[in-house]
Amino acid sequence: MHLLDRSYDALQQAVHAKCCETPIAYLSQGEGDDGIVDALTVVLKTITPEPGQAGQMFRNRAVFDVRLREAGWPMVSTDNTSIDMPDPKVQHALAGHAWAHAEAVYRRLVYLAQQRELQPRGMRVMDGVVGTMRMLSPQGGVVGMVVPVTITMPW
Repeated sequence: MHLLDRSYDALQQAVHAKCCETPIAYLSQGEGDDGIVDALTVVLKTITPEPGQAGQMFRNRAVFDVRLREAGWPMVSTDNTSIDMPDPKVQHALAGHAWAHAEAVYRRLVYLAQQRELQPRGMRVMDGVVGTMRMLSPQGGVVGMVVPVTITMPW
């Protein structure tokens, strides 16, 4: 799928071989949260037919989520006698990597929307909108982001 390929290209350019391996990329269903980390996914959330005004054609509005999840976020560790908090310096460095990866994907999506290239060449599109990037809170050592993308196509 075009959105996945173009987003993945941007992610691959942002990932430095020294810091980590490039996440995998795949299309998914539902919430796109398959339990697979270190992954970039594109999920088709909904397709809704919308009637146009009199004399205009119907249109379909497709909503996708582009989601990046990466493992490695430091977690609290415990033993029988103590609780060890993550080192803020490590969190700072990892946040920088996660943000850079998320920003690369987001910037590519915004660029594609500005160039009217959210869809493959030859596919008619009436409108394409990139929504707000939302960072995913750390959970189980995993962080990430999700960006909604809406594409309106003639029926």
